[in-house]
Amino acid sequence: MTSSNMTRQSLYLICIEERISPQLLSWFEKTMVITTTQGKTILISSIADQAELHGLLLRIRDLNLTLTSMSKVEIPQQMNPL
Repeated sequence: MTSSNMTRQSLYLICIEERISPQLLSWFEKTMVITTTQGKTILISSIADQAELHGLLLRIRDLNLTLTSMSKVEIPQQMNPL
């Protein structure tokens, strides 16, 4: 199978300044949440399209969390861990 025939998913790594409380984790379905020793949060999520990305960013805004960075990594769907 050539790379042009593969369905690609976008994996996003989103860094948040604050620690997300356990009560708020339900707002982040299909998202791996990592809390650093410095009290920051890293969200790792497989995003299908721009609408889903904007929904995730709106949740971050609605919870009054501070977005510090966001990175996108393209991966083949067969290798998608989430």
